[in-house]
Amino acid sequence: VETAASTQLMGYAMDGFPMYGPLDDASVLDDCNGITNSDGSYQYHVRTLEQVDQSLDYCQGTNVEVNWNYILGCYSGSVENSAVQDSTSYTLDSSCVEDTDTTSSPTAAPTDTTSSPTAAPITSTPTPTSAPVATPTTIESCVDSDLEVKVNGAAKTCTWVSKNTTKRCAKGKGAVAIHCPQTCGECAAYACEDTTKRFYLTNGKQKSCNW
Repeated sequence: VETAASTQLMGYAMDGFPMYGPLDDASVLDDCNGITNSDGSYQYHVRTLEQVDQSLDYCQGTNVEVNWNYILGCYSGSVENSAVQDSTSYTLDSSCVEDTDTTSSPTAAPTDTTSSPTAAPITSTPTPTSAPVATPTTIESCVDSDLEVKVNGAAKTCTWVSKNTTKRCAKGKGAVAIHCPQTCGECAAYACEDTTKRFYLTNGKQKSCNW
């Protein structure tokens, strides 16, 4: 992990998103160790030992993400359809071919399946273009977004943020304040700025402003 390049595919998480080597600047990653690319795709990056505060406890109280996020801090996607089994009792599907060559490099296996997992998060049912438009078009106004924002892996509203603005507006490295500028008292700074957090459309789909 320490010597892997940031562009090196290391595998896939249980929610289907790919995992790559560490970035030089881990501050761009979200709470789950993920980042949204300019094309709207999402991927994880592992962290180096120096990028993890090992003096903290493993868990963050009731939050879903963990402090020792060397590989993942949490799952950004759903693992509802993922299956976990004991490999000693697993029966190989008849359509699969078992690789008996023990001398081959283990990195060859994920390379052969690159196109399969990445297709799931990218291809989604198109939604009407009017759905994400929830704020007035005039830049002079300052209102909170009506859409739910992803906070610690869960969908939250600006009403939820208003119940503890001191703590909740600072979540996501201040990204929650961009999503809820009126509630967080940040109109002067974020009245006309896209949120950096992933949010939920009315159909339940997670999207970003890059999308």
